[in-house]
Amino acid sequence: MRQSSRRIETRLARLTLAGLAVYAPLETIASWQMVGGAHVLLHPGFLQSIVGFGLLFWGSMRSLRARPRPAPAIMCIAHAWCASVFWHASTVRLAAVQRGLEMFYGSPELWIVWSGTIVALAFFGCSLWLTVRTETATLDARMPTES
Repeated sequence: MRQSSRRIETRLARLTLAGLAVYAPLETIASWQMVGGAHVLLHPGFLQSIVGFGLLFWGSMRSLRARPRPAPAIMCIAHAWCASVFWHASTVRLAAVQRGLEMFYGSPELWIVWSGTIVALAFFGCSLWLTVRTETATLDARMPTES
């Protein structure tokens, strides 16, 4: 059972790195265009994304380097952070559309951000399950057995 969890964790870490390779440049380019240049470097929304980039990279690498033992906790924190950032971005865009405002990139922007939210929430759910499973196994191993 531990090996199947480790296999899932390894796949999730690799998928997270692949997602980061897409998310980081797209977010940087889109933010640069929306904010209007170098001012993006001080924009709170982009700073949240930069923290997310770092957490995703750190969590994935920590998980992959810890093999064969499980280490999903930092990756879980990264997924939680990014899910909350995506959720906020999605609800802001939805509220803007409901008020009749146009999106910078049109309707594809809304679909892309909501798709990212769903993926981030799914990754968070998976990494949370792996973290709980790992911590439960660790606690069970430390519990004294009655004879």
